[in-house]
Amino acid sequence: MTKLAFLGLGAMGSRMAQKLADAGHQLNLWQRSDKTVQISGAKLELAARPQAAANGASVVFSMLRDDNASHQTWNCPSEGALAAMQPGSIAVECSTLSPKRIEQLQQQCKQRGVLFVHAPVLGSRPQAEAGQLIVLAGGDAHALEQITPLLAQFSSAQHNCVTAANAAKLKLLANSCFAIQVLASAELLSLAKDSGLDPARALELLRATPLLSPAAAATGTAILNKKFAPMFAIELVNKDLDYARALAAQKTPLLEITREYFKQAAEQGMENLNINAVAKLFSIAEE
Repeated sequence: MTKLAFLGLGAMGSRMAQKLADAGHQLNLWQRSDKTVQISGAKLELAARPQAAANGASVVFSMLRDDNASHQTWNCPSEGALAAMQPGSIAVECSTLSPKRIEQLQQQCKQRGVLFVHAPVLGSRPQAEAGQLIVLAGGDAHALEQITPLLAQFSSAQHNCVTAANAAKLKLLANSCFAIQVLASAELLSLAKDSGLDPARALELLRATPLLSPAAAATGTAILNKKFAPMFAIELVNKDLDYARALAAQKTPLLEITREYFKQAAEQGMENLNINAVAKLFSIAEE
């Protein structure tokens, strides 16, 4: 079994790390916050610093909040993980970050002789628990080939995006697509309600057509049931939409209006609620 490190044990990282532990790997862990780590396994060790977790590991995974957290975890002079990694080892950044940050980290890895793969994931907590995430991977081809069996421990599909930057861009496109659909679902269900239709029946009929995506259908159901517990918190949606907007070289009207509504939701105290809580800005979520 391979000696691994996993940096960042939040809602997603802890579930991904658990899948690797379940496969019997020796796993060094590091958690950014003071929350109790709920991971079980025979070969686990919790480190006090990222550098200590990465020491001696042949593959180091990270699942972090944003560009700043990634920089602090990998590059902090006193405790960053990259300084402890040996030439030929592999850094796998699974976080949803800006392409600029990914290119920076890739170059820093190259300078140390460390192989780099960016492998952001599609899916949320249930998919992570079931090992059914979708991986968008790019970077060093040899390293990607080596870690494919490891990625398979927490995913059901892996898509080769060739470059690390491409993986970052495609992940931002995917999250933007989802956010746009969530906003559209909230608006259309409100339109159904305001026009005198039964929103649940309208959703049922739309689901029976090819017009409604599975993601939009599931979102619509959650909105109608007023289930807003965080899976993909609005504060993270806003972070990803900001990163996506920075890619644009021309007008992006749908992205702009989606950003506007999600920022409004955060300003109204919904930043820690699930992405579908943006529906609270519409009549469909009224009590």
